Amino acid sequence: MNFHTICTIIFTLLLQAATSASADEVPAGEYAFPVKNPLVATLLSQVLKPDAPYETLILTPKPERSQTPVIGDKNFIRVGLFAQKDKKAPLAFLISGTGGLALDGDLLFLASQIYRLGYHVVTLPNPLSWQYALSLSATGLPGYTPRDAHEYYSFLSDVVAELKSQKNLDISGYAVGGYSHGGLVTAFLMKEDSTQHKFNFQKGLIINPAIDLGFGIDVLDSYYDQSTQIGKDRCKRDMSSIIALGERLLANGLDLNLVESALKEGHFEAADLKYLIGESFRESLGDLIFTSQQVTDSAVLKTPASNNRWNAREAEARNFNFRQYIDQFVYPTLKMAGKQQVSEEAVLEQAGMYALRDFINADKRLFVLENRDDFIINSKDIAFLKENFGDRLYLYPNGGHVGNLWFERNVKDISRIMALPQ
Repeated sequence: MNFHTICTIIFTLLLQAATSASADEVPAGEYAFPVKNPLVATLLSQVLKPDAPYETLILTPKPERSQTPVIGDKNFIRVGLFAQKDKKAPLAFLISGTGGLALDGDLLFLASQIYRLGYHVVTLPNPLSWQYALSLSATGLPGYTPRDAHEYYSFLSDVVAELKSQKNLDISGYAVGGYSHGGLVTAFLMKEDSTQHKFNFQKGLIINPAIDLGFGIDVLDSYYDQSTQIGKDRCKRDMSSIIALGERLLANGLDLNLVESALKEGHFEAADLKYLIGESFRESLGDLIFTSQQVTDSAVLKTPASNNRWNAREAEARNFNFRQYIDQFVYPTLKMAGKQQVSEEAVLEQAGMYALRDFINADKRLFVLENRDDFIINSKDIAFLKENFGDRLYLYPNGGHVGNLWFERNVKDISRIMALPQ
C-alpha cells in the first residue's frame, strides 16, 4: 500500500467521522421516550388525533373514473384542510404513509402541529393507496416512485387551484412533507420541483422514510407471514384485542399504563405484534390491488367481481405481497411504456431513496427524522442518511416506525425545522 493510498483512506475515514458527528443524533440517555418496544410504539401511532380544527374537502381529479366497475361511486378524494383564518400564509402539503389516506389520525395530528406554526396545511393520500389508484393514477398501478412523483406533482397544482377556488386561500409560499412512504415521495417531489419550479418549496420534511424499498417491503411481507406461525385463531384474537384497545385509547387518550396492561393480559409476543403490523399493511395493499384491477385489469386476478359479488376478488387480491405487486403488476406497465431495459430489481432501486443521493446531499431544504430501531431500515440506511443529510438528520435511539411522532422532543424538533421566519 503506497503513501497516497494510505492518505486517501485516512481522509475518507475522517470525512465519514465528521459527517456522522454532524448529524443531530440524540443519545439514548437524553431521550426519554417511554415506549421501548419498537413494535408497540409503531402500533400506537394509529390512535393519534389532531388537536386543531380542520375541515374536509372533496376533490374529483378524474371524473371519468366514476364509470369504474363496482367502485365508481368512490371516485373522489377527501383531504383535510387546516386554514389560517383570514391570513396569508405558506401552504404545507402533507402526505400519508404507505397505503394511507388524507384523514388518517397520525397525519392529521402532524398537520395540526404544523398548522400551529402558522401554515395553512392540506393532508393528502399516499400514492400506494386505493384512493390514489382510483382517483389519480393514470395507470391505476402506482408503485414506481419517479413516475408517481411526476404525476403527484401535477396533482399538487390541482389541489392549490381547488383551495384558491373553494376557500379563497391566500398562499405566500409552499412546503411539503410526509412520513414512511410519504416521506420518500416528499424527497422525489422536491427533486421534481428543482426542475419545474412551480412551488419552489421552502422546506421538505421527511419522517421515517422508506429508503431501500426492497428491504422495507420484504420486512413488511415477513411480518405478515407471522400469521402462519401463530395460526388463524390467534390472529383473530390479536386483531379483536388490538381493535378494542384502540377504541379505548381513541376515546380516553394515549394511556400507556392501559397499553401495558392490555398487552400483558393478552399475552402478546413479538410474533403477534409483527403480525398486526404486517396485517395492517397487507390490508391496504389488498385494497390497492383490487382497485387497480378495476381501473386497469392486468388479467392477473382470475376471480370476477360485480356489484353484488366482489368479496372473493378482494380476497384474491390480498394473496399478493408487496414484492409480487411490484413484479407482477407495476413492472409490466414500465415495459409497456418503453422501459424494457428496467429490471424488476432496478425498479426498486430507482424508486428508493438511494437514487436521490446526489440531490439530497446538495439540497439543504430537506430534513429527515429517523429512529435507530425503525424496522424498515438497516444500518446501511442509517449510514446513508448520516452521510447525505449531515446536520439535517435528527436521529433518535428508539420510536419504531413513526411511533414517536407524538413525543414532545419530536414535536419540538419538527417545530424547529418548520419554523417560519419572524
